[in-house]
Amino acid sequence: MGYEVNMQFRDVKFKEKNIPEVEEILQELNETWQKKSDWCRFDSSLEDIVEIFEDIGFELELDDEFCHVVEFNRQKLGDHENMFIQLAPYLSDSEIVFHGEDNDDWKLVFKDGEHERVNRESL
Repeated sequence: MGYEVNMQFRDVKFKEKNIPEVEEILQELNETWQKKSDWCRFDSSLEDIVEIFEDIGFELELDDEFCHVVEFNRQKLGDHENMFIQLAPYLSDSEIVFHGEDNDDWKLVFKDGEHERVNRESL
């Protein structure tokens, strides 16, 4: 059973030139966690980054330079918070705001390749 969560993406993106590194992180995370849960379902037969993110549960839009994470299309959250933390070195300065099923609110703030988790009482 998962934990229902809504996510709001505030300019979450990575450069297209970093797609190979992002794919490698996603694949490594899945290999680490696949024995425990179906959190990411990295499908190695998928070759397009948009399809990979879609299979994980996210909508990704591309422009001339960036891949933008724009929406989470599922109600249940696996270990996606950890996924974005691992991707932090490749993410532009941005935020993801989480609202959990128990009214818990927090956000991840990405800046200069690092991340910080901020809980609602700190907001």
